[in-house]
Amino acid sequence: MKKKRIMSMLLTGLLIVSLLSACRQKPASSRKVPSKAQEPTASGSSAEETNVQAGEEKGLQPYKEPITVSLFAKVDSTMNFKDGESMGDNLWTRLCKDKLNINVDYKWVVTDDQYNQKMSIAIASKAFADIMNFGASDKNFKLMYDAGYLTDLTSLYDEYASKYTKSLLEADDGTAINGGTFDGNLVGIPNTNASVEQSNVLWIRTDWLERSGKSAPKTMEELYDLAKIFQSADYDGVGTIYGISMDKGSETNAVSSVPGIFTGFGAYPTRWVEKDGKLVYGSTQPENKKALSYLAKLYSEGLIDKEYGVKDGAKVGEDACSGKIGLYIGGHASPLWPLNATVNEKADWTPYPMPSVSGKPPIQIVGSAASSYYVANKDCEHPEALFKLMNLFTKICFSDEGDPLYFITSEEYREPFKLAPVQAWPMTKNIDVYKRIKEYRDTKDESIINANEETRQMFSFCKKYDETGVREGGWDYKRVFDVGGSEAVLSDYLDHGEIQYDRFYGVPTDTMSSKLSSLQKLEAETFSQIIMGASSVDEFDKFVSEWNKLGGSKITDEVNDWAKSK
Repeated sequence: MKKKRIMSMLLTGLLIVSLLSACRQKPASSRKVPSKAQEPTASGSSAEETNVQAGEEKGLQPYKEPITVSLFAKVDSTMNFKDGESMGDNLWTRLCKDKLNINVDYKWVVTDDQYNQKMSIAIASKAFADIMNFGASDKNFKLMYDAGYLTDLTSLYDEYASKYTKSLLEADDGTAINGGTFDGNLVGIPNTNASVEQSNVLWIRTDWLERSGKSAPKTMEELYDLAKIFQSADYDGVGTIYGISMDKGSETNAVSSVPGIFTGFGAYPTRWVEKDGKLVYGSTQPENKKALSYLAKLYSEGLIDKEYGVKDGAKVGEDACSGKIGLYIGGHASPLWPLNATVNEKADWTPYPMPSVSGKPPIQIVGSAASSYYVANKDCEHPEALFKLMNLFTKICFSDEGDPLYFITSEEYREPFKLAPVQAWPMTKNIDVYKRIKEYRDTKDESIINANEETRQMFSFCKKYDETGVREGGWDYKRVFDVGGSEAVLSDYLDHGEIQYDRFYGVPTDTMSSKLSSLQKLEAETFSQIIMGASSVDEFDKFVSEWNKLGGSKITDEVNDWAKSK
């Protein structure tokens, strides 16, 4: 039971924070950054290094003499240390010393909620670390570049980033790596994540679907019809059925829980999309009117809760688990939370692709895979160490030569990957687990499962559920990782070219910083009023006009100027 709880914490963390993204990769030559020949070599690139085994890449070679690299660090409540250990002395700092001859020196360590404030103070006082980490939308990142405080890493990237690391950093059509490029200079190296997992999955009560005699909906009309059937049938006998899930969203995005409904109509609220050769704000495009009309119809007929405007995601999850909702618009990790708490033991949930008006799979737009950017300050003696540390992380955690001690939660360490000073994640890590399990299902070759520790552990839960049928025995992991699970749906999205990326992935423009918050509130209020019938859908046209007048037009110009620089 203890091991189950440990693994549950790990998987919930890994899944919900989204550690995957698209597998469609472009070759290095497609990067919109200057080639090595076009850029001067930064300081430190000629550091003496030892001879290594044949075939070992330069970016994994240890320094001949020990060097010290300073960083800043943040910790959270889930992190743990063995007695006598700390951020400055743990299994990862020792690994960096043993494998690379790098001494990791944290200038300060704070909790994650204090990090941005501490970083701002460090910047103001010019008390920089050698390597620093900025959030992808942190304006300090661009300000540091404009002030001339950052090292141009272009040539070092070509020289020191391992082939495997490059394959991870460039896997989202280059948006992550290009987001760290200003004026053709690569100054920020992304910590990549699983942006594909931002896409919606339609979870259907399998037992209800079977009793209805219907197939999973492929069109928006079929989705509506199935919701009506569920509402009238009340298969669990709870009295009030809403059919389709929706929560209140946020103050700046009223439809954050149902982007999949909008994609069904070719609409993309809060995303920047390309139209007629120009970037436009998705929330202002005419396709939204049809999606809003559809949601207004669902609301008026009680197919979404009339009280959704005061319910958060947790409360809507409770409704789904208590038998009030049969069509849950969620993500790949929904079986881990909230659907794992479904009351009816005979109930089951199966994931399906989101439907569309035409019945063809819709395109889903997700954000850049960059969760943050690593930079080297201009006075850093060994900026190439950033790549060495990142290469070590990707090799140890994800390659065939890896060691699960440094990545997988165990009795000794909980989420030990958090202790690594520099990170980058495969955008298809969880999909790869699913693919190994599928291959095993097809071939019965156990070596496929046993070759990867995380896959072996996830499959053990799937197998336990197969053998016992007990929900707590692994139902949640099976519905994510096994054949027919949510990772299979995401894999199909990628394989069929149904994932695209937000076309704006830079730091906020000047007008965004001053105007976007108020514009988002206007958007959220307008969309909510239309859905709840307080305003006509034609109010959308007034919103678009106001949005442009109140700063949206200027933001659009700035976004397109940014795009021209990429």
